[in-house]
Amino acid sequence: MAGATAPIAAVALAGGTTTAEAAPADPLSDKMQDTAHVRAYLESARF
Repeated sequence: MAGATAPIAAVALAGGTTTAEAAPADPLSDKMQDTAHVRAYLESARF
């Protein structure tokens, strides 16, 4: 569902437990994007 350039899940770096920063939104994309807003929503959502 998500494009290869904007994965939804946080990407853990191989060397440690740090996660990648959320990217700025691309207004031309029609895919779900990895932004701070989406991350906050996914953290608060109850599935």
